[in-house]
Amino acid sequence: MEAGPSVMGQLMRRVRVDLGPRSYDIVVGAGAISLTGYELQRLGAARNAAILSNHAVMRRLGGALVRSLEDCGLTVQTVTVPPGEKSKNLRQVARIYDALSSAGFSHDDTLIALGGGVVGDLAGFVAGTYMRGVRLVQVPTTLLAQIDSGIGGKSAVNHPRAKNLIGVYHQPALVVADPDALRSLPPAEMRFGLAEAVKYGMAMDRELFEMLEGFTPKTLEEIVYRCAAMKARVVEEDEFERGPREVLNYGHTVGHAIEAAFPGRFTHGAAVAVGMRVEARAAVRLGLLAEVDAARQVALLERLGLPVEVPAGPPGPLLDAMRLDKKRRGGRIRCTLPEGIGRARLGVEVPDSLMQEVVVECQFVAYAAPSR
Repeated sequence: MEAGPSVMGQLMRRVRVDLGPRSYDIVVGAGAISLTGYELQRLGAARNAAILSNHAVMRRLGGALVRSLEDCGLTVQTVTVPPGEKSKNLRQVARIYDALSSAGFSHDDTLIALGGGVVGDLAGFVAGTYMRGVRLVQVPTTLLAQIDSGIGGKSAVNHPRAKNLIGVYHQPALVVADPDALRSLPPAEMRFGLAEAVKYGMAMDRELFEMLEGFTPKTLEEIVYRCAAMKARVVEEDEFERGPREVLNYGHTVGHAIEAAFPGRFTHGAAVAVGMRVEARAAVRLGLLAEVDAARQVALLERLGLPVEVPAGPPGPLLDAMRLDKKRRGGRIRCTLPEGIGRARLGVEVPDSLMQEVVVECQFVAYAAPSR
C-alpha cells in the first residue's frame, strides 16, 4: 500500500476547515488511516509522534497507523488509557503528561488521537495544554467522533462536580476519517452515532435526511463526508460558540438533561435521539414544525434502531436537569428547534410548562408517520 493521495486506487476526499492560520483538512475515505504519515509529511511534522488510544482500538487499528507513520520516518510511541468516560479526568491527563515528558516529547512533535470521543477529548485537552500547545491529529474511530466530536477543536475533561467542566479550544492540524474503521463497531455503537447524523439532516440538510431514510452500509462514507463538511462550515462561522454553532445543539438540550437525570441508562447518542423527538414535539406545539415532519423524524429514528421514548415517571427530574442547562435565559429553556426537515431556528425559548407537557407526551410509544 503506497503512502500517497490514494489507497489501492481509491482517491481520498478532503474537507477544508478554513480558520486562517488554524486551518486544516479532514481527509475522508476508506483506508485513510494508512495515509496519516504521508499527510503529516505534507504538514512538515517533526520526527516524533505519540499515539493516544486504548488497548482494544490499538489492537484493531494501531498497526496500520504505526506502519504509516514509521514508513514516513517518524518515531512512534504509544500511550494507552482505559476505555470509557471514567478515563476523562485530570488524573489521566497527568499520567499522559508524564509519559510524554519522559519520552522527551517536544513542542514540535505530534500527538495523535486514535479512538472515539473519550480519547479525542483527552488528546485535545493534552495537546492544547502540554507546553502551551502541540500539534494534534484526530483519527476518530467511531461514527460519532468522525462526524462530530473529532472536528472543531473543542476538548474537555470531567470534574467531580460536572461533566466537561475543564476544557480548551485547540484545533487539530489534521482529521483522518476512515469509514473502514467503523466496519467492526458493535451495531449499537453505530446506531448511536447515526443519531448525530439525523441531527445534521433534520437541522441542516434535507438530502442527508432522505439518505438516512434509505441507509445501507454502502452509504456510510457519503454520510461521513456530508456531516464532516457541515461541521466544518459551522466551525468556520463560529469557532468559539458565540452563536451560529448552536445549530449543532438540536436534540442536545433535552438529550443532555436525559443523560443527567438517568445516569448510566443512556449513551449520548441514545439520549440525543430521545431529545430530538421531544424537541420536535415542542416545535410542533409552538407552530414551527409540521406534524408530518415530526412523525417522519420519529419513523427514521425507529428505523435506525434508536430510542424515542422518555422513561416513564414524573417529569420533574428531567425538568430540573434542563434548568441547569447553560443555554437557559430569562427563566426559559432555549433550544434549537426544527422548522422543517433540513432547517432549524436557533435560540427558541420554550416555557417550562410546555416542555413538561411534551416530555409527558413522549413517554408513550411513537405514532405512525402519516403518508407524505
